[in-house]
Amino acid sequence: MSERNAGSGSHDRDTAADADRIAVSTVADGGTPDLDQFLSVLRDRRRRCVLYCLLDGDVRERDALARRVAARLDRVSPDDVPERRSDQIEAALAHADLPMLAAADVISYDHRTGSLQIDDLPGPLEALIDTCAPFDELSDGSGANTSARD
Repeated sequence: MSERNAGSGSHDRDTAADADRIAVSTVADGGTPDLDQFLSVLRDRRRRCVLYCLLDGDVRERDALARRVAARLDRVSPDDVPERRSDQIEAALAHADLPMLAAADVISYDHRTGSLQIDDLPGPLEALIDTCAPFDELSDGSGANTSARD
């Protein structure tokens, strides 16, 4: 299923369950997430796009972030993202991705105002994000690599 057609149903329930596991685990082990937790945070392309946008440093509000994330997912300019698509992404961010990233201590997020910022990332998480970026740039969102093959 493509990111564009991914509904909020079971995906958001899975994301919420992941957030609960991360929060419980980080408390249980003294606040240090392990590799499985980092991979859980990064397993979803939309969440990775959130982190790419925040690391670019040009967005601090949920509505602007939603437009940027939609643009990355759909490979268009932020100005070309339809309002409906931006609203769809914003709802998913507000109810699933941003709370999960906050629970994992990756971002600081105020759900009332929609303001957010990326926290100091642990070195291993930053390395994983850097490793994922080239794959996301080559991917069309369906899991298929769009680079030229011999």
